Amino acid sequence: MRFDPNLLEEVTFLDIEASALENGYPIEIGWATVDVPGQTLKEVESFLIRPPAGWLERADSWSEASFRIHGITVEDLMADGISPEEVMDRLDTALAGQTLFSDSAKDQEWLDCLYREGASRERSLPFIRKDVAWVFERRDTDEMRVHAALKERGRAIRQHRAADDAREWAQLFLKSRSNLL
Repeated sequence: MRFDPNLLEEVTFLDIEASALENGYPIEIGWATVDVPGQTLKEVESFLIRPPAGWLERADSWSEASFRIHGITVEDLMADGISPEEVMDRLDTALAGQTLFSDSAKDQEWLDCLYREGASRERSLPFIRKDVAWVFERRDTDEMRVHAALKERGRAIRQHRAADDAREWAQLFLKSRSNLL
């Protein structure tokens, strides 16, 4: 069965920045929600995640390569981040029951880490994550490749941050929908 995003009232794109690709932990989460019938960007939200002591104590949990991409320091997380419990409360409130779309399977790993290791009580994900390709038609594949290439090029120019990346996917989705009108 083919997925039709036009049947949805909203489409939400998710992005997560991490301390390292391997052995890391989530440090920033962001999302952008599109009002599909209204063809508008409805909401963009993000926040830093203050890591619990257990995450900080893991060997090789911080990567200089990842830092160069996102520019977030441990000091930033400790000063401006919110606890994993608060992150989960906000996610549960804002996104429960939704299907979230992201451009990396790693985002699922970071969500699992957050809900498994960051919780003081047993919690489960209140939403489903799917690959961003689900919301794009086949004809958008070339545009997605161009977007990915520009995104890679842009990483050298700007910081790679969760809300910005989610917003980019939402804007690409809106552009692909407007091309159909």
